[in-house]
Amino acid sequence: MTRKVTLSAVQPPLLKRDTLREAQQAHLAAVTELLLEAASRDTDVAVLPELLNVVGAPLRHDEYRTSAETLDGTFTAAMRRLAASHRMAIVLPIYRIDDAGQLRNSAVVIDRNGGIVGCYDKVHPTRSEIDPCGVVPGDTWPVFDLHIGKIGVMTCHDNSFVEAARCLALNGAEIICWPHVQSGWGDVVWDITLRSRAIDNGVYLVSSCFAVRGDGAWKPGMSVGRSGIVGQDGAILAEMSREVGVATATVDLDRPRLVHSWSISGDHPFAEEVRIDRRPDSYGALVAPKETTYTTSMRRLVAHEALAAKSCDAG
Repeated sequence: MTRKVTLSAVQPPLLKRDTLREAQQAHLAAVTELLLEAASRDTDVAVLPELLNVVGAPLRHDEYRTSAETLDGTFTAAMRRLAASHRMAIVLPIYRIDDAGQLRNSAVVIDRNGGIVGCYDKVHPTRSEIDPCGVVPGDTWPVFDLHIGKIGVMTCHDNSFVEAARCLALNGAEIICWPHVQSGWGDVVWDITLRSRAIDNGVYLVSSCFAVRGDGAWKPGMSVGRSGIVGQDGAILAEMSREVGVATATVDLDRPRLVHSWSISGDHPFAEEVRIDRRPDSYGALVAPKETTYTTSMRRLVAHEALAAKSCDAG
């Protein structure tokens, strides 16, 4: 039995405009063109990059909230129409105002009929997103049922934590989507972290970022580009490098990665073997209060600075 699925990672340009409205219109036009290209390849699921409705124009910190949209907003409505017209599911990352009036960094999961399956709210917003921008972190790792199978989403900084992909895999995700605007890590993200997330959890991983600005060399602070698809064994199945475009790969979700004599003799599905051998009863350190290590380090730093200041005063 086979379950062939075509995945596309969309890599649009990061367009600079004087106003947010102009930037939104430009990005909506750019991603629509690229999604039409993805649809021409019979794509089942297309993934777009993070913050799609708030990038490209200078915004004050207090403007992110007023620039966010609800689920009946411009970007969501346009993507729902496109999804239904081309029978293609879309993962749409936006700044969103939820039903409680809170600002969220969300990924809206739209099915091939144009329906909203649900939203993932970024669990690990950066500290600069939380304060002063006001983004409220999510606290769950939902998995969404699409016509092709189960997908999960982790957004940008979520990938800094190995627990993100593991929680999604444990919740049943067969494909993990990673929309982001990562820059500082550079190619290490692709070459090590993403491939290891796929290997460790026996999942496919779809990454979407913006293309690199300009014609010069990549430098820290630029979008990393390299949107693409990683296989269960960590192999890069498709990749966009730095340019605008769409990376596409077809995978078989009914063909698990097999390992030979990994924990017991013979050939067995790796993802199942990992789940059997896990020892969650011994992982208490993972859920220890997060303040412990950070607070200890900060106390040492403050004490060191106080001692240095005292030494200077004595001198």
